[in-house]
Amino acid sequence: MRRPPRLACRPRATALGPILGRVASLASLVSIARVTRIAREARHGAGARLAALALATLPALAFSAFSAAGASARTAAAASSPSTKASAKPSSSGPPAVLRAELNPDPEAVHPEYAACPASLALTTLDPDALVAAVRQRCRNLRVPPNATPTEIASDDAFVAICVRDKTAIDARQCGMKLQAVVVGSDGASTNVPLVADGELVLSLRGSKLEAVTPVENGTPFSLAITTQTSSPNGLEIRNGRTPLVFRRTFQAYGAGRWLWLPMPMLTSDLSSSAGGYRLGITPLALAAGTRWSPGATRAYVGASVFVGWNLLVPNDTQSLTNGTQVRVNYKAFGGGVLFDLAGWLGIGVGVGRTFTSDARTDLRTWLYVGPRTLKFLGDL
Repeated sequence: MRRPPRLACRPRATALGPILGRVASLASLVSIARVTRIAREARHGAGARLAALALATLPALAFSAFSAAGASARTAAAASSPSTKASAKPSSSGPPAVLRAELNPDPEAVHPEYAACPASLALTTLDPDALVAAVRQRCRNLRVPPNATPTEIASDDAFVAICVRDKTAIDARQCGMKLQAVVVGSDGASTNVPLVADGELVLSLRGSKLEAVTPVENGTPFSLAITTQTSSPNGLEIRNGRTPLVFRRTFQAYGAGRWLWLPMPMLTSDLSSSAGGYRLGITPLALAAGTRWSPGATRAYVGASVFVGWNLLVPNDTQSLTNGTQVRVNYKAFGGGVLFDLAGWLGIGVGVGRTFTSDARTDLRTWLYVGPRTLKFLGDL
């Protein structure tokens, strides 16, 4: 009686080789990260860090090589069997993956952070870890979408940018950061004010400097333009961003901070009347000094100023002085007082006037100031 033929045991291909290789790569990366962190915290020198890195990597590399060799042997044995397909996928694990991970770190591991901080915050005196904590806890984050509500920036604020790796500030040049405040004037021309190095770890720009070099006032919209360069697996990655901002200053002097301004034109009257009506005049030249109060980050404000002006008084009828001289226009008149300005639309002034004619007199006067917004509105009709 013939025995049935015995079936030969065919080796079965497994996928343990690639899996073990990937586990080894992960173990290598973890050991490298731990030893690098320990060396940094212990403040070892560069030689100590390299030695620790090599010692941590050798076991994982040996384990990866052993796993890859085992997988190759099993693949060769399976390929020699007639029932096994000759094609086999090469393993992608092993030392090359570890080296690539070290040469091209995760772009999120090194990233820029920029915020608006109080100008009184002394960031340059902090160590790298405390610097990151201060920026995150005591400053306002400016990494917002371009269509977000504009962030209010005051003259006592400062733009701050740092480069962070693993909650520690590093040299700002590692992020390739270039930040600048962009202010567009009423004529459409833009003014760019860059953030400059404030030590090795910080780029900064004070709001007071921005106010000094650009024509910003309360409610002026502007933006912070950001350009960063970071390494990625695909090479150098360049990112551009823009953060909407608005300048905020509760009290601001007239004349772009110089206090002096010219409230022209103005109408004036002493509110005296006769059969021909009220006596009116104009103030073609006036000089004022004052400040403005703004309730919010808008162009609305209430201003208060003291002023002096030259008046041309136009009588409603022919006036006769005590010496019998008839006067039609009195140009020897001056006045002064307090002027309240309503957001550049209209202003009301109260004060006294004095005429220097042979019939000189002093009287109470009022002024009506026609602001530039009113004139522009009338010109656009």
